[in-house]
Amino acid sequence: MPTVPTVPTVAITGDSVVCGGRAGQLSATATAPVSRYAWNTGATTATVTITRGGTYSVRVTYADGAEASATHLVRESSPPCGPVPLSLRIPSIITPNGDGKNDRFYIAGVAGTGWTLAVYNRWGKQVYFTANYQHEWDAEAIGGLYYYTLRPPQAARVYKGWVEVVR
Repeated sequence: MPTVPTVPTVAITGDSVVCGGRAGQLSATATAPVSRYAWNTGATTATVTITRGGTYSVRVTYADGAEASATHLVRESSPPCGPVPLSLRIPSIITPNGDGKNDRFYIAGVAGTGWTLAVYNRWGKQVYFTANYQHEWDAEAIGGLYYYTLRPPQAARVYKGWVEVVR
């Protein structure tokens, strides 16, 4: 039986949110040896540093001459940005399987009203938003990695991170 050659692919991994001009990184990960990288920023390396939101793309040329491309959406949030205060405990994983344990994205320290939560999938598409978060997001979406931005009421600070959904 003849073998079917595999088509090389490329994916972009890295930051999906940058904050107030702070540097982030994107990397092109290819499935075959690459002879040339061409980012829409003008960079020609496997990894680029970014400081602004936008759509980033890379076209790679493989050693055999084949080409592939990928895009990645990066959102920009406003400063101030910084570490999460000790009063907040944000989970890095939830398991919405109905067993009553870690079924919802419960953020300890979020009390009262006015906390804004936005959740994005790995392609940067917003899948959840509320201007009054009350621990109700239970990830009705498929399992995988999601990115969030959390804003306290009447404050300019933005907390960002990721949460894995395991079903």
